[in-house]
Amino acid sequence: MNYKIFKFPKPSAFLVSEFVIIVLGVLAALAVDGWNTARSNDEIKMHLVTSLLMDLRQDQEDYSEFVTDSIRRAEAANIIGRLANGEDVDLADENMTAAEALYFIARSSRLETVEVTFREMTASGSGTSIEDAVIRLTISYYYGLARDRADINDLILPAILRYRAYLEEVGMSYVDKEDLDIDIILGQPKIMAVVRELGTWAAVAASLAEDLEEANRELILELESFST
Repeated sequence: MNYKIFKFPKPSAFLVSEFVIIVLGVLAALAVDGWNTARSNDEIKMHLVTSLLMDLRQDQEDYSEFVTDSIRRAEAANIIGRLANGEDVDLADENMTAAEALYFIARSSRLETVEVTFREMTASGSGTSIEDAVIRLTISYYYGLARDRADINDLILPAILRYRAYLEEVGMSYVDKEDLDIDIILGQPKIMAVVRELGTWAAVAASLAEDLEEANRELILELESFST
């Protein structure tokens, strides 16, 4: 039996050129798509970094104010405590009168962190546009630390409210410095107890916020170098 060998026709130059054009077109489309994706990721990354830096610089100001207030509250509580112990306190050296100390103990102060951009990153998953895994980890660590440190608010604020309430019980208001009678207050065990409590927590708060300030400075430096 004779078999005929089937031969595929040789492609014409036209077909070859058409094939090459199609392949090149697909490759070009893929390249453009990849370029657009990379550009989009870069834009997202720069948006996040810029927004994070804005949040962090606001945190920097807030932390500094909180540390100053906490140190001042601790100093004020220390002055009142020493007066209660009968010590001879030179208020001129302390740069604070007894009334000012009583007023400052009652001032509101919160340790707060701006989390707008971090929440955006977490909710949308856009944080992956920041390719550096170490920086992503540092960002997560910072905001985790901030939330942990903010627990101090749950100790300070209720004590401040108790202090204000105790002042009202003896007919005084913290907002009127002239109305704060140190001699009466020194004879009030409940008020003195909460003053000492606030002094302790204020010192702790200052230390916690200073740690957070350091983490804040380090993250700002990392993000600034990353964005250049």
